[in-house]
Order: sequence, then structure tokens, then C-alpha cells
Amino acid sequence: MIRAGISTACFYPETTERSLELTAAAGAVCTEIFVNADQEFSPRCFQAYGRFAKENGIDIVSIHPYTSGFETALFFSDYLRRLEDGLHLYSRFFELAASVGARYFVLHGAAIKAKLEDACIFERFGLLARQARSFGVTLLQENVARCKSRSPAYIRAMRAALGEEAAFVLDVKQAVRAGFSVGEMQEAMGEGIRHIHISDCDSERDCLPPGVGAADLPGFIASLRAGGYTGDLILELYKDSYTGLVQLYESYVYLTRLLSI
Repeated sequence: MIRAGISTACFYPETTERSLELTAAAGAVCTEIFVNADQEFSPRCFQAYGRFAKENGIDIVSIHPYTSGFETALFFSDYLRRLEDGLHLYSRFFELAASVGARYFVLHGAAIKAKLEDACIFERFGLLARQARSFGVTLLQENVARCKSRSPAYIRAMRAALGEEAAFVLDVKQAVRAGFSVGEMQEAMGEGIRHIHISDCDSERDCLPPGVGAADLPGFIASLRAGGYTGDLILELYKDSYTGLVQLYESYVYLTRLLSI
């Protein structure tokens, strides 16, 4: 059964622990935690996240790291010592993600300007994915407008190169921002979709609360079900894309109602 959840990223720049409290206040049953600082990637913080989530009946589905903007330098350059450092750093992240029961870890991946050949990028993604899997966590490539993953063609090539090792989070607003329809990106990811960042949009704005824009969200949900998707829809909005907590919480209720139909 597809569930609706809320990403703590919606509340940035509130602290991560406060964002988790605001997620609980909405009645969310699942969440993606966006970790905003290295000091938050500590056993103490993750123990607090896990304890709070358990006490409030929230499933921590995924972890999104603040280092997304550094991933080209860490993993997709020709400087191998930095790759070694990146693998060491992310092994700590994966271990902490597993400690709170998170099944997924989100990667933005290589920026458009990355100089490595796509085949090498895919190979390194596979290396990182296997490292994540050793902790019981699945690495997910997100489609991001500023990255190579913006393109459905790139996603298809990644699937062809990596097979089942290629798994994805479909971000609705990022597809729109990159100039592609959600359907195009959904088709490219195919059965590799494990996780979804949901939002609405209209002809002028690419990120709005569900129910406020003009996107065919009922049709999108129907297509997910038809394709056998059983993951979650995590509401992820930018702070300037909604007017306040009331609107945000109402959009979450709207999303849960769509899923109940």
C-alpha cells in the first residue's frame, strides 16, 4: 500500500530535530530525514531521531545528506584519494541510516559539468551502492535538474549499465524544472523506482503543495499503482513554495485522501 509522508526538508532552516517534531505534528506516518550538518551525522543525533520516530509512530524511510552538492567532487572526479575519502564518509552515513531503520539513501550524483565518462560514473555508483547494501541500505539515484540525472536518456543508460543495482527516487518538481514531464521520467526509471518526492505545479511554478497546482496527481497515483509501485509518496516542498504550516498540513491531508480513493 502506498503511504503519504513528509520530508523534514519542508521545514528548512528549522533544525532537523525540530523539523521532525513538525512532521509528527502533521500526523505523518513516514518521513525522509534531510540531515543538514555534519554534526547531525552522529550516533547521538540518530539515536534521538530513532527514539522520537518510534514514540510518535513514524517510519524513517530514507536519509538525504547535506553533502549532495559535493558528490561530484567526492565520487565523480579523477582524483582517486577523494573517492576513497568519500567512500569512507558515506560508510558512516549508511551505518547511521541503518541504525534508524531507513531503507533508502538519496544521491544527487554527478553534476552536468562532471568530466568523467558516463560509464565510469555508473561504475562508481555501483561501487557506492554495494557499500550501502552491506549496511542493509539501498542507494537511490534522484533525478535532479542540475545533474546528469535530469535526463530520462541518462537514467535509461544507467539502468542498462547497472541492471537491478540501479534504483531511483523520482522527484516530481525536479522533472518539471528540468523540462521533462513526470511521465517521461517515470517511464525511464521503470521498475527501478523505489521512492518518490511529491509536489504540485502549475504553468508558472514548478513546486507547489499538492492540491494547489494543476498537476494531475490522481492520474499520477493511478499510473504508479498500475505499474506495481508500493513505496511511499514523500511530500517535499521548498519553504518559499507554501504560505505556512496550515497550508502544508492541508496539502498532506489532501495527499492522504487521494491515496485512500
